[in-house]
Amino acid sequence: MLEFIPTNANNCRLQSITSERIIPELKAAIKCVHEYKYDTQLLIEGKDLDEDVISDYFTENFKGDCLLAVGDEELIKIHFHTNEPWKVLEYCASLGEIHDIVVEDMDRQARGLKG
Repeated sequence: MLEFIPTNANNCRLQSITSERIIPELKAAIKCVHEYKYDTQLLIEGKDLDEDVISDYFTENFKGDCLLAVGDEELIKIHFHTNEPWKVLEYCASLGEIHDIVVEDMDRQARGLKG
């Protein structure tokens, strides 16, 4: 059996445990690591931003997973794993000013290289 243990934002490890502790989030976390290459994070600053509308747009228009879209009407934090981060940046830039942009190659990180 496996347990997902985050050791920091970019490093996770799996450990043996009993089967009753395996949860759906673990399976999703493992999938996140393997299927999509780029960890894309940014802030959107604007007016009348709606995290639900943004989240729905991502779900309907982008291939990826591990979506986080949280904030308020003026500032939204985005976290998303995808193979096409440029599409995410283009959409987010259409909503307002984007900043604190991070796009990391998770395959490189998994090999111990700078992402």
